[in-house]
Formats: sequence, structure tokens, C-alpha cells
Amino acid sequence: MRHAVLAAVLLLSGSVLGLSLKEDTAATVLVGPLVDWADGKTILSDNDDFDPNDIVCRLIKGSSESTLTLTKTGGNNNINLTGYGMATLTLTASNVDTAGQLQLQFCDAVSGGYLTETILPFCEVFTVYPANVYDSLFTDNTAISKVSAFSPVIAAGYVGDYKTGETVYFIWRTNAVPSAAGTVYVYKNNGTSEAEIPTGVMDTRNFDSKTNVHLCTINLSANSFYERGKDYAVVLSGATIDGQTVYTTIATFSIENRTMLPTFLRDG
Repeated sequence: MRHAVLAAVLLLSGSVLGLSLKEDTAATVLVGPLVDWADGKTILSDNDDFDPNDIVCRLIKGSSESTLTLTKTGGNNNINLTGYGMATLTLTASNVDTAGQLQLQFCDAVSGGYLTETILPFCEVFTVYPANVYDSLFTDNTAISKVSAFSPVIAAGYVGDYKTGETVYFIWRTNAVPSAAGTVYVYKNNGTSEAEIPTGVMDTRNFDSKTNVHLCTINLSANSFYERGKDYAVVLSGATIDGQTVYTTIATFSIENRTMLPTFLRDG
């Protein structure tokens, strides 16, 4: 039962994938839910009783990995419960100094040789944009006026952690019929090399004769580009939708990269 609850929590954590951060800029993000280990369902809400030393947060960006020193106040990475099962976490500019996917993996700390049995593990994934790209997307008034009325693309978000060689399926949508289809690319971690159609990628527009509903299929056995322990972003590039030229992430996924097991168990 606990394993089923854990799987559900990890799946739900993908719902925040669309959150965006600005490279080299400090930020406060919302993370969670923090679920009590004891029964696998009660959310943590009492910040007075919450001790950040009871949990561990691993930060993964590009090919680097580090463990944040969590505090309530006075530190670089302050974390505090909001009272609704979520928590605010401050990230420094150096935490977000690498463009691409950024992961925050939360699990119990080890004290006296034993797990603290505080929370169920969960993972948050963010996209870090170069400062000029972030500003053009989110702070430029002209850009905002163009997209505030509606978003031309409804992304699938994080679609799961897959085993090597499996096939990824997801549905994404457009809010108008594209006058130029654009190209679907798949990027690995923060690399600029990409896989595209037909390298294991099939992009079926107007799937099942449903206008603006699209199916993307990615065969992870098609190319050595798809490998264990990596994160991937699926990007629509150069489409024209309602007069806008669109470059956007339509989904993200990972390959055997969400386990909380120690490396020697994961690889053994």
C-alpha cells in the first residue's frame, strides 16, 4: 500500500514541471506536497514542529549534483511549511546558474544510521531559462500583451519516468490550427544536441480526427541518445499559431532518473 501511495505522490509532483526560473537569479519556489511517512496520506502543516534537518534536498542541474543545507531562517536555502502541505524554498542565484532542467529531490535524512521517517520522497522539476530569454517570455510588456489572452499551446507537462527502451506517449494541444506545423525536437538534460523526427519521434497532428489534439510518440529504443539517468524536454520549434511564432516545451520525461535509492542499489 505504501509503495502505491509513494508512486502516486511522485506522479503528482510532476504537475509543477511547467514552472520557470531565470538563470543566475535568486527565487522562492513552492514545493510539495510534503506527506507524512507514518501513514502515507497526512500532509505536514505545522511549521513550528517541522525540522528541516529531518529531510534532504538534492539539487540536480546538468551533470552536477549537490545537497542543499536546509534551514528555516538565516540560511541560503530556507524552507517553511505554508500550512497546506506545501512549503516555500528559497534558491540562490548560484543554485540556478545553469540553463536547462533543474531537479529538486526530497527524501528523509539519515540520523544515527536510520531514516528519520518524516516524509514520502518527491521530486520537483523546473526549467531554467537564460536571462534574456526569460525576460522576453515573461517580463517584456509587448510579449505579455500578445500572449495574455490565451496560450497557443497546452503542454502535457511531466509525463513520467520510463525504463530504458520503452515508448513514451503523450497528448498535447494547440488553441488554434497551426499555419506552420513547426518541428518537434527532444533535448537531453541541458545539452543543445537534439533528436528529431524520424529519430524515434512521431508527431501525429489532429490525432483520431480531433482538431488541435496531437499525439506524440517517442521510441526510447530507437537511438543511443535515449539513456538511463537522464532528463528530456520535448520542444515544439518554429510553429505558427494564430499569427505567433512559437517555441515552447510541450512535455518532459525522464529515463530511470527518479529513484531515491542509493547509487550502489540503483546500479546494482
